[in-house]
Amino acid sequence: MKKEAFSQQSCAPIFILYLAMLFLLSACHTDEVIEEHAFLMGTMVSVTVAESEKDSQVRLAIKASMQEIQRVEALFSTHLDNSVQAFNQSHVGVWQDLDPEVSVLLAQAVRIMAQSQQAFHPMLGQLKQLWAFQSESKQVPPEASIQILVQAIKKATLEQKGTQWRRSHAALRLDFGAIAKGYAIDRAIKVLRQQGIGNAIVNAGGDIRLIGQRFGRAWRIGIKHPRQANQILGWMALKGDVSLVTSGDYERFFIVGDKRYHHILDARTGYPATKSQSVTVIAKNATLADAWSTALFVLGSNSQGLVTAPTDLDYLIVDRQGKKSMSLGMQKLFHSQ
Repeated sequence: MKKEAFSQQSCAPIFILYLAMLFLLSACHTDEVIEEHAFLMGTMVSVTVAESEKDSQVRLAIKASMQEIQRVEALFSTHLDNSVQAFNQSHVGVWQDLDPEVSVLLAQAVRIMAQSQQAFHPMLGQLKQLWAFQSESKQVPPEASIQILVQAIKKATLEQKGTQWRRSHAALRLDFGAIAKGYAIDRAIKVLRQQGIGNAIVNAGGDIRLIGQRFGRAWRIGIKHPRQANQILGWMALKGDVSLVTSGDYERFFIVGDKRYHHILDARTGYPATKSQSVTVIAKNATLADAWSTALFVLGSNSQGLVTAPTDLDYLIVDRQGKKSMSLGMQKLFHSQ
């Protein structure tokens, strides 16, 4: 698999910053944003601030927001000594305490799982481990191993009692990979606001929340083309408080024969979802946008009416043939390239 490089073009006449799944575009002008990057939560995170405050004040605010993302990562990582790892290693049927913040997000994730008919699933840790997309050797797991897990996941139950949770089968293993980045972004935005920042973007590998404007202009966001490297499908001009997340089959994948196997798994089949190339969701916060971009990716373009999604959610779905379908709200915002 070829790794896609980060690239930056000078501002003449358009500035383009390639960030994993999205592009940030803006017209040239004399005002300069302050931007910092860090590798957090398994991806490149950038915080961009468009303020006329002193440089040192802005950088302190950015540092605080990055520290908040690090804090969230420590809470939800499956590889660190935390309550998520303790739950995953706990005995079946035994009540296990989760950190209160983790418990609240898990409860929200379970609600979205029910609303999406399990197209979004926060307990596929063991299935993801079986596929091992993070390892160097890429291969399709044995069919029998996949089906054993799928059947166990379908029959297993998860119960809550306050901040305590218990599972009925070891096949249920917490993995917040499809929602924790969005939550971390929301927390980072909250920290920026507490520091007096009103115009900024937090971008975690294509999961974005933006507030305010870029020196009186809307933020221009381009959506990555799922099949044409360094190209965009189109763009949107956004301002205010908007969250936008893209899920695609082009980030972590391998190809066997002519078939693409990617990291977005369908809990109902145990295999990578096959109905979409990419899905972009706009929602009131990045937590919702993150989870629902995964859910709609799994469900595909025929998902309208099949799920109880938030009414203020908008989407752009690129199906497996490359055909685009959009909500009415997205049609008003999206400009084709």
